[in-house]
Amino acid sequence: MDPVIKKKAQELCWRGCSHQEISERISRFVRDQIQYCLDEWDVKPIDVLKKGKGMCAGKVLLAATLHRAVRIPVRFKVIKIFGEEGLFDFLKQKLETGALPSLSPEEREKIIKDILSLPPYRDHIVLQIYLDGEWIDFDIARDTDLDTGMRALGIWKKREIFSEEGIFNSLDGWLRRRMERRAVLQGRALFFQVVNQVIDEVRVKGRSIADTEL
Repeated sequence: MDPVIKKKAQELCWRGCSHQEISERISRFVRDQIQYCLDEWDVKPIDVLKKGKGMCAGKVLLAATLHRAVRIPVRFKVIKIFGEEGLFDFLKQKLETGALPSLSPEEREKIIKDILSLPPYRDHIVLQIYLDGEWIDFDIARDTDLDTGMRALGIWKKREIFSEEGIFNSLDGWLRRRMERRAVLQGRALFFQVVNQVIDEVRVKGRSIADTEL
């Protein structure tokens, strides 16, 4: 295990009274201090920690590694979900109305086509943590500021399970297979850049709401 991750786990469990409390600290840290972004599926936990950003897979892998560093059992539930289209519809509308002026007309059209090519459901990974004799699901993908911003803008939608692929102790094999069936290949870096720019704008909206409530 990477010593940087081990050190972070020790910081998070310092003076923790129970596995429940320690797990809540780790989960809150990964949910809110590691910002959600669009990224590759196979990013290593240490890279997610260093960047401070990650997709559901990267965030779950980091949370799992932190739990295992303090001997709390975890595993992974792979599902397909509906309900993620709100953010992409928001981006599509911005592109169609001339927002993001740094993009050329060709880039704008290409990203819109990429959005339309996405399947109606999304692969998603949930962390399962063994606490008090049972496995409990934790969805830590979206940070609170992003979630708040999506609600404020009216683009938040409940995640609904389309199907469950299974429970895994390791995601190594699943992630290799997932990387082989990526939807957007050409212009992938630009697609990520634009989506993440809009995600950051939504997050700023959520953070401003949180600040006014303090």
